Amino acid sequence: MPETKESIVIVLTCDDRYVHHAAATMVSIIKNSKRFFKFYLLDCGILPENLEKLNRLDLNGNILQVIKPKPLEAFEKFPLPSHFSPAIFYRIAIPELFPELDKAIYMDSDVIIMGDIGPLWDENLENKLLGIVYSENQFLPTDALKKYKIKIGLKQELRYFYDGMMLMNLVNLRKENILQQVLAYLQTCRHALICPEQDILNNILDRNKLLELDASYNFTPFSVLSSKLKSIKPICLHYSVYKPWFYPKYIVDLLPLPLFRTMKPYYCYAAQTPWADEMNKDAHLYLVAKALWKLTFQPLERLFKHFFRKNK
Repeated sequence: MPETKESIVIVLTCDDRYVHHAAATMVSIIKNSKRFFKFYLLDCGILPENLEKLNRLDLNGNILQVIKPKPLEAFEKFPLPSHFSPAIFYRIAIPELFPELDKAIYMDSDVIIMGDIGPLWDENLENKLLGIVYSENQFLPTDALKKYKIKIGLKQELRYFYDGMMLMNLVNLRKENILQQVLAYLQTCRHALICPEQDILNNILDRNKLLELDASYNFTPFSVLSSKLKSIKPICLHYSVYKPWFYPKYIVDLLPLPLFRTMKPYYCYAAQTPWADEMNKDAHLYLVAKALWKLTFQPLERLFKHFFRKNK
């Protein structure tokens, strides 16, 4: 049973496509801590059969409350790429949806926790709005990040952060009226938004009001190949690029690639949910071939091209 001390509040949002991954996220949090958790899951379109499965999730004495947020027209009608749903926007409404709460941790539903997040909860936000992880010098090459900032209309001097895991000061976010700021930005936006809600937050938030967290709290597995990150022991694995469920478990177990090794924790915790028999339903072998090409053959191709250009 979890320790009976201050509840750690975790908020997740998902539609039906991600509910089983959100369940794996919650299991991973519980298994790696003795603290007490109150989970709030914002239901942005979960089917009844999956809600019934969610009720069977073993929470080990912790609490889960599923809440159907009132649809916001601006979120529902904003044009999004097919791999996104309006669920991505509802994290921004958390301060207004939970007026009784002062603090919360938001997590995407493609996150697996590898350690105790109690120390994260205990961080003192003071007068800050959010605790976040920046991407600079950690996850994106400098040139690629410069081009990305141009596309989304972000000033080059502003550091870019990820919102897949945020420690939220709900009191200050309400004072700043962040929800209304985002809604206003949606009406006037003239730039491309690649990661829509994240790009908007990066454009409107004052960096002086953000607390920089250790990179281990929002670690993107594709960056495991980066020499700069070998010393990081991830607490939060965020599968924002390579989704483990697209790669069959037997392939992940069979091939000793660093990227596939980072996918094993997902399968470990997904097996402890009511969706254990559906873990491979979204797997595609062509994505395995694509990943193998990018991780092995494509670097060799670039090496040969560079060699021949140099010696032409």
